[in-house]
Formats: sequence, C-alpha cells, structure tokens
Amino acid sequence: MAFHYVQSFSAFHSLNENINGVTLIDRLELAYQMPPTDSITGLIEVTNENRGVDFGFRDAIYISGKLCFASLLKFQASLQLAFLFREMGVHAKALFYKNEATKIKKSIIKTFINQNGMLLASNGTSAQADVWATSLAIHFDVLRGNNRLKAAKHLLQGYLSGELSQKGNIRHVLTSDDFNENSSWEKSIVPKDTYQNGAYWGTPVGWVCKSIAYVDQVAAQKLAAEYIQDLREGDFRKGGNFGAPWECFNGNAKQNPVYLTSVAVPFFIFIEK
Repeated sequence: MAFHYVQSFSAFHSLNENINGVTLIDRLELAYQMPPTDSITGLIEVTNENRGVDFGFRDAIYISGKLCFASLLKFQASLQLAFLFREMGVHAKALFYKNEATKIKKSIIKTFINQNGMLLASNGTSAQADVWATSLAIHFDVLRGNNRLKAAKHLLQGYLSGELSQKGNIRHVLTSDDFNENSSWEKSIVPKDTYQNGAYWGTPVGWVCKSIAYVDQVAAQKLAAEYIQDLREGDFRKGGNFGAPWECFNGNAKQNPVYLTSVAVPFFIFIEK
C-alpha cells in the first residue's frame, strides 16, 4: 500500500514522516523483517510450532516448511523496497533489497519447482502443485523460459481437461493434484471441495489467463470469457439470490456475495498492455 501510494503521487517525502516515533520507511523495513526467514535462501519458513497463514486466501489450510506464495510476496516487497530506497537516494539499501529479490527468485525455482514446471506450495505439509503460486510467479516473471513454458502447458492441460476451473473460476490445486480422495490439501480445517479446499475462486483468474496465454491465447481468452459470463449471469444487481462476484463457489454452493477481490485482482491483469 505504501509503495503504490508513494509511487502514484510521487510522495517520497512521506517515507521520512514520523509516526508515533517511527518513520514510515523504518516501519516498512520492520514489516519486511517480521516473517520467519531462512537466511541462506531468503525464503519464508515455518514449523508446526510457529506456523502462521502462508497468505490470506489459505487461512483454512495447514502449510508448513518453506512457503512458496509468501516468499513470492517477499520477492515483490524486496523489489518495491529497492525502488523506494533508490528514489530516496539510499543506494546501499536499494542494492541490498535488489540482491535479496535475486536470491529469493533463485531459491523459489530451486526449492519448489516440480517436473511439470509447477511450483509446490511448500516443502513440508501440503507440498502440492500450487496453481495460484505458479501463475503468480509467471506474472511476477519469476518463472521464465522453459520453466514458464512447462508450467503454462500444464495449466493449459488442466483447463482443457476440466481439472482447473469451473465457470472461469479457479481452484487452488488441480483436481488431479488433490492430496487424496478426502482432501484437496494435505491438511485442512474445511471439507473437500469447499472454500479453500477445492472450491473455485475469481481472485487468481487473471494470473492464470496470462499464464495460459503464453502457449494458447485462444484458450486463455475462452477462460476469461467464461469468467465474465458467470459474473454477468450472477450479477448481484439483479437482486434476489444473485450475488456475483462471489468469493468462491462449487456448483450451487456459493459463499460471500459481492466480493471485491474476485474482480479487482483480475481487473489489473486484464487491463495490462
């Protein structure tokens, strides 16, 4: 939030503003340092004893070990801090965070990539091929070249086989990568095929469309069109039981109507030039 505010309004002076005794830029560095991190790889790492949520859209799932999605967010934060310090003229810190981003990027590929080019959610509990992390990594340009090609082809195959999406919305894990017949993830506090354990979400559809477009633009456009069609058919403005955009759904089981993230996150991908 701070990065986008400062960048949008060229408000770099606000980074040195004192807030209850601590400047904004110092607060950003403290936030960056908060997650438990492996110093060698730069990856966020947790055990069952200090486990938190790897990111907000998986708070019902137990994921431990080195964490892929959280580390992707740390990669992004590293680049943003490098930019902010460069604009502030603090070149030593700008270089430090740029190097951290490079280290994290290399570690993500080395630690999580599988034979299909997909990134695993972790190397501990629930270490399964992660659709959201993989497609975000492609969006962030962390997966490139042959790795991106393999991952994009696997996502495309998942889409064509019906294992990836429902009405243009996306699962966290392909149905073929479910942990077992009782759960999509290895450990979850919600039943299979509900919520974050196998329901379908609008939030990542932009990343997935962008990923598939590297190998099949027509299929990517078809996926996007299915997502838009579902929004129109279920448009909350129709009243009654209509509620799209939903947080997630599976068949007729729908959860949390008028869910902004389901349209806001894809929107920023769809308007990319």
